[in-house]
Amino acid sequence: MASTHPPEVDATLNRLTSYKNVQGVLILSRPNGIIIRSAGSLFALPPASAAAETEEDTTEGGQESGEEKAVPTTSELARNYAKAATRMVEAVGTDVRGLGEEENDDLRFLRVRTKRHELMITPHEQYLLVVVQDPTN
Repeated sequence: MASTHPPEVDATLNRLTSYKNVQGVLILSRPNGIIIRSAGSLFALPPASAAAETEEDTTEGGQESGEEKAVPTTSELARNYAKAATRMVEAVGTDVRGLGEEENDDLRFLRVRTKRHELMITPHEQYLLVVVQDPTN
């Protein structure tokens, strides 16, 4: 299947994910935060056979699917990061626009560090680029 994305996008994603500490990259549409592209080990989809085995293991134990809290899949993890990044950019961007003498000031870069991850978010009019890396290295 041919990629519908420009080769520059694939080259940029490959370059970003090749850095030592980078665990994942998301490209999101604005303002809704829909994932356009994802890359990296953090957001990699599990093999179909492994997902099927996991599903069988939980149903063979006699438990109904509603009794046990499901472990999020990586696609759910990507959606969680996309949702959080979109909310952060919108909230901080709104506050930044109201600061200072220029009311048309815009957020250009946002860096958020937690114990496990560091998010570097670059907003654009139509897109958000989110890079997730390991801050411990």
